[in-house]
Amino acid sequence: MTATILLGLAINEMCDISPWMAKQVVAVAARLNYIDHELRAIRGEEWAGLLDERPGKLFKLATALGFLAAAFGSRMRRRTILTRALLADARRAAIDIAASRKRRSSGITMAIRNWTMKNDGLSPGFMTLTYTPTNPYAVNIRFSGPAWDVSRDLLSLGLCENAGEGDFQVWTSQGPQKWLWFFLDSPSGSAAIRFRRSALRKFLRRSYSLVPSGTEPHYLELDSTLNKLLDADK
Repeated sequence: MTATILLGLAINEMCDISPWMAKQVVAVAARLNYIDHELRAIRGEEWAGLLDERPGKLFKLATALGFLAAAFGSRMRRRTILTRALLADARRAAIDIAASRKRRSSGITMAIRNWTMKNDGLSPGFMTLTYTPTNPYAVNIRFSGPAWDVSRDLLSLGLCENAGEGDFQVWTSQGPQKWLWFFLDSPSGSAAIRFRRSALRKFLRRSYSLVPSGTEPHYLELDSTLNKLLDADK
């Protein structure tokens, strides 16, 4: 008997608070469905007006719960769309980074005809100059023997005046052909190599179009960042 009375009282109380609960549920549904505060307030008032038109207290609550379910579904759909868009952007960024890294790492290579000083005169040959943004301060120069990593700034200075000290020096030779000389000194021996200044000037011009002077630190930082991003993607 007591249980029946308590159940009846609970049902009556539930019916009495249903309109208040319905308005609270509508407010939550508006917050879930709309980001803009003004639009959220407008829709909340419209939905509250619809509740007033519904007969019965429990029917008002059921209507409000319907608004909440629809708002929750809409929010989940938006989140799914946003997640897919973010993943697509991340994939495109990874592809662009990989392509950029490939372009940058390829660099430029140029073969230059040269003449090496020997006892019986000048012996013709070729040297290969390579420049990559992954090593922006240096130019790799490969002769018939070992390769040398030479400062790009030193080579640029050597176009105008004698430059360098010790193992690798660049000397200018004034004359109608305007030759340049590389003087090399290594444990395996010494060499004097002559070539045309215009060839080196052309190579350096291409290198500066790839990595302008003064931007070398940026390429070092970018390469480090790309390595971290690509390693994290593995």
